[in-house]
Amino acid sequence: MPAPSEYDDLHTGSLALIRQPGDTRIEDHLAKAREQVTVSVAPGAHGIAQVVQAVSS
Repeated sequence: MPAPSEYDDLHTGSLALIRQPGDTRIEDHLAKAREQVTVSVAPGAHGIAQVVQAVSS
């Protein structure tokens, strides 16, 4: 994945956060990126509890 310095904001959908194999990779990337850029998540109807936990941890 590109470094956060290469973009202004980062967006993901909830399925990306709860499905293997990308979930932990994306979760880690969001956690690092939020220190430098705006991070947004579209929770939809999929795993809202997992999305809140991923973004707030």
